[in-house]
Amino acid sequence: MYGWLYEHPASDGTLIHPTFSVPFYLALQRDNRIFDSFFAFQEIGRMTAAVDGSAEPVNCFAVSGDFYRGLKVSPVVGRPIDESNEGRNADAVVLISYGQHSRRSVRDLL
Repeated sequence: MYGWLYEHPASDGTLIHPTFSVPFYLALQRDNRIFDSFFAFQEIGRMTAAVDGSAEPVNCFAVSGDFYRGLKVSPVVGRPIDESNEGRNADAVVLISYGQHSRRSVRDLL
């Protein structure tokens, strides 16, 4: 079900990425009686990340609080985004990929 909901081919072969409104997602999450975890994510696209005076393009996704638990993955360092990070008054949180961290760590050593 995950693969179909995220991406499926249209009759012309292009990929369809369905989107849901926040109220619809919250209703699905609230009424979920089947899945152990129910999360949402949306690709935001390319952005520029600037750290310590160095800028580079990165691919970005917005994710709901149960995203990492649902995928059964944990950050190597720090903590995952969770339900406490949802909502209008929540603090903004960013996680970077292991690859991004590794590339940055190698550059810092040079």
